[in-house]
Amino acid sequence: MGEPRTIVVFDGDDTLWKTQQLYAAATAEFYRRLEELGFDQGTMRSLFRFFNRPRLDDARSGRERRNSAIKDTYAALCREKGWVPDPQVMEELLAPNEQVYKADPEPLEGAQEVLSALADQATLVFFSGGEDAVQRSRLAKTSLGACFDGRIYVMPLKDTAALRHVLEEEGAEPGQTWMVGNSPRFDINPALGLGLTCIWLHTGFWRGDIEEFAPQPTFVAFALHEVLGIISQGSPLGSGGNVALQQDQSEIKLWLEGRGVNAAEAMLVGTSLTHDINPGLELGFRCVWLYAVPKEGEQEASRGKIYVAFSRGRVEEILSSHWNRNSEGQVLWRTRGDHDGARPEVND
Repeated sequence: MGEPRTIVVFDGDDTLWKTQQLYAAATAEFYRRLEELGFDQGTMRSLFRFFNRPRLDDARSGRERRNSAIKDTYAALCREKGWVPDPQVMEELLAPNEQVYKADPEPLEGAQEVLSALADQATLVFFSGGEDAVQRSRLAKTSLGACFDGRIYVMPLKDTAALRHVLEEEGAEPGQTWMVGNSPRFDINPALGLGLTCIWLHTGFWRGDIEEFAPQPTFVAFALHEVLGIISQGSPLGSGGNVALQQDQSEIKLWLEGRGVNAAEAMLVGTSLTHDINPGLELGFRCVWLYAVPKEGEQEASRGKIYVAFSRGRVEEILSSHWNRNSEGQVLWRTRGDHDGARPEVND
C-alpha cells in the first residue's frame, strides 16, 4: 500500500468566498432602519450583539440565530418605549438579512486556481456550518463545488464532534490532514484539538470568532495563494533575503549572542509577522504572535507554524508550557509600546 493521500479540509464562508461584507451591509441597514424609528444607536447595537452571540449549545443555523436576534432586538427596544411591535416593521427589518442568503457571494481571489492546483496533489473536503441548501448554493454560484468531488459536509453545529465525524467518514489520518479556515473558534481550534495541521486564513473577524487559539502552533495566511504555497512547499514564500528581513535578523542575532544561546533553545514573542515572527522563524526560533492588526504592507503569511495569542496572559500560558520560571532569559520580547493583545476589529 502507498502512503495515505493528503486531505485538505476547507471552510466556505470567508475562506473560499466573501460573506462578511454581505452580513455587514445587512446589519448596517438594520441599524439604520431602527435609528429612523427613533431608537438609541448604542442600545440597539448592544442588544443585537447580545441576542446574536453564538453559543456552542445552540443548534440553530446562523440564519435562524440572526433572524431571532433581529426580532428580539426590535421587541426589546419597543418594550423600553412602551410600544407594541409592528408586524410590518418586523418584516421590513428581516428583509435585508434574508437577502444575504440569496445573494451571489464573490469568490476570494484565486479560489478556483488554488483548489484546482491542490486537487492534483490532495483530496479536497468541504466542511462548513449553516444551512445545507445555502452552502451548496454558494458552492454552485461560485463554481467551486466540482473541486470537492462530492465530499461536501454541512453541519448545523460546527464543532470538534462534527469535524471528527467528517474525518471518520473520509478515513482521514490526522497527520495527513490539513484544515483551512478563517475562524479560530469554529475552524482552527477543533482541528488543532484533533491533531490536524492548520492554516488560519486571516480574512476578518466575526464577534463570535473571538476565542483564544488553542496552545498549539498553526500557519497564518492572508490569501489563498499563500495557502497553496504552504501546503505544496511547507512555506508561502521562498527563502528570505530582503533588506528589512536581514536587518531584523541582525537585531535578533545580537540578542542571541548577548545571551550565548541558540535560537532553537529560545522563544520569540512579537507583534509583527514581518519584523518579528518571520525573521525569528528563519533563525530557528519557536515564535508566538501577540496579535496586532497588521499594518499596511505587513500582511505577510507566516513562514512556519506559530503560536497565536490575543493577550499577554495567553502568551504567558504558552511560555510556561515550555519554560520554567528560571528560563526568562530564553524569551525574546519584540512587542510595540504598551501592547496588551490588540483585539481585532470585528463584525456583528
